[in-house]
Amino acid sequence: MKTISVKFDDYVLELLNREAKEKKLTRMEIIRSAVVNFLLNRDDVGDLAYIQSHKNDKLSSFDDTFK
Repeated sequence: MKTISVKFDDYVLELLNREAKEKKLTRMEIIRSAVVNFLLNRDDVGDLAYIQSHKNDKLSSFDDTFK
């Protein structure tokens, strides 16, 4: 298993703290559960359709996007 580093803003951290307290779990257990749930329940067909529909879109440059 690998460790990843993630930064949360104060709002998300407060939500995690509140949910952890209510469910009597650690924040890491909640995050791990959310990631596993996302991976098990994602809609690959929808993702592929979305990618296909935007296949020919022109990508903006980094400079134009973050001006």
